Amino acid sequence: MIAPAIAVRLAMANVDKRVAQEPGRDAAAVAELDRQAEAEFKSIAPLGWRAAAPLGEVAADRKRAPKTRFFAVVFLGKLHDVAAFEPLARVVLDPAADPEARLSAAQGVAALDAPPEAERKALCGAVAQPDLPRPVLDESLIALARLGCPEAAPLERAARLFGPRPEGLDLADARRALDALAKTRGQEPVLRLLVLVQYFPSGTPARAAAVTALAARRADLVTALAPQALPVVRGLLRTETAEPATMLTLIGLADAFGPQADEMLVPLASHPDAEVLAAAAEALARRKAVAALPALEDVLAHPLEDPRFGPKPGRPDPAVLLSRIEAATAVLRRVRSSQK
Repeated sequence: MIAPAIAVRLAMANVDKRVAQEPGRDAAAVAELDRQAEAEFKSIAPLGWRAAAPLGEVAADRKRAPKTRFFAVVFLGKLHDVAAFEPLARVVLDPAADPEARLSAAQGVAALDAPPEAERKALCGAVAQPDLPRPVLDESLIALARLGCPEAAPLERAARLFGPRPEGLDLADARRALDALAKTRGQEPVLRLLVLVQYFPSGTPARAAAVTALAARRADLVTALAPQALPVVRGLLRTETAEPATMLTLIGLADAFGPQADEMLVPLASHPDAEVLAAAAEALARRKAVAALPALEDVLAHPLEDPRFGPKPGRPDPAVLLSRIEAATAVLRRVRSSQK
């Protein structure tokens, strides 16, 4: 049996030949040569993990044609073996590597069943680079949104990268960076989320994403970071009042602040949106906040004449919302009676 290093060397020499024939050829001819080059993996695949080190040497060899190095990266990913992780990570982190090779390496790193700490270190190291090619940034953030980072600073920079009003693909990356911050351990990422939720303007999708990320760190916000978080949450309940989905998230977050929640939630007992009002009423009932009763009883006095309970496309059934408010109000009435 041929030694793995020799088998890889022979296969990559054939790739070199195909790549060398491409200059001056038309698109169809180049595509056929690429197909032939990629077919060389058939002789490498049986080697499994033993092919990883020699392929890594080819991927790092600056004397080889960039396209040959790209095929070495592709072959490393096709091994589907954790032995390929280190050589792939080196390509991801190499600013001088071909952007397509770095993208393929990032995809390979994310697809391998490598230890999460190692994956975090490699992809977060890439995101920390200021001139990272955009496709590599996209791919890295997709993985980091579920992993988090060892450090929070690169993720905050990524979240701000496209300005305060990102849209489209820029918004998708900002959301991933925010989600990654929520997955990052420690208090520093939570403090950075508190800054970012104020950086993005009120009513924007980016602010809504920041609120969602903040809510995922509720345990930190209502304990060690309560002094910093409470004024931010209080302000958000005022500024996001026209955004029902964001308000629902904020109500759940405010409810977790214990006795301090009452003064934030009681004003919502007369909120202009029926779904927000229902969620607030239920939170107030759980808190036994009888101070909200007058406003809730006003709501129930003439519900059929209240435009909040008219049918609206894409929104919950008004009858169900009204039933929730009635049930919450009944709880608070019982609490009030028991206090007399």
